[in-house]
Amino acid sequence: MLPIGQYTLGTITKQGAAALRTVRTRAAEDDGAQVALETVGPAARFAKKSSIASAAAQPPSRPAAGQLAAAAVTYPAPTRTMTAAECRTALGSSNKFFLKSRFAVCSGASFLQTWLQNGRPVGESMFNVMAVGTIGENTRQIQFTYHVTDRVSTGNTGVTGMQITLDGKIAQSWPSTVKYTPSGTALPVTKTWAQFAAASSVQTSVTAPTAPAATAPPRPSSLSTSPP
Repeated sequence: MLPIGQYTLGTITKQGAAALRTVRTRAAEDDGAQVALETVGPAARFAKKSSIASAAAQPPSRPAAGQLAAAAVTYPAPTRTMTAAECRTALGSSNKFFLKSRFAVCSGASFLQTWLQNGRPVGESMFNVMAVGTIGENTRQIQFTYHVTDRVSTGNTGVTGMQITLDGKIAQSWPSTVKYTPSGTALPVTKTWAQFAAASSVQTSVTAPTAPAATAPPRPSSLSTSPP
């Protein structure tokens, strides 16, 4: 597994064992970050944060002081959608996370397979996986779309029947007692290379329950006394 865009397919096949060692070293150097550098709150302490700032969409420009009207200034509502192409472009070749808005985020990686024959590289294949999370307006549902894209191969491989398994889960919630309602495609899901070529994305979602209304503390009954 490598960051998206950091490997050119065919390098190992052409250069042999030395290139294979280089790629393995590069993969081992991954920082293992599970959350973005910008993560705040309890989640920021739950898992390792990335050491590199996430790609981020440019915020709307603010009007100059002389352009302020008497009426209140309004800004566009935060975006709540993201395409695979937007995620791929924003990740570039160095970013693990992309924050389009607080309601639309994604992460991704490249998965490289080296096909060996008698210990010698004879073929390579690679695909990208991008996980996009979005939250619609006035909803407690989070939709996750997993995109399996850029499937390419070279040399002697068996990619047609190769199986790819997607899995994902919510590692921790605050409060820990919250119960989610899943919908869409149940994970894990396994498809072949050819099946992902026909349908390259999988959608699943979870809905968090509405927080219970706060209960007012009990009040003592009114007491009345009569003078002796």
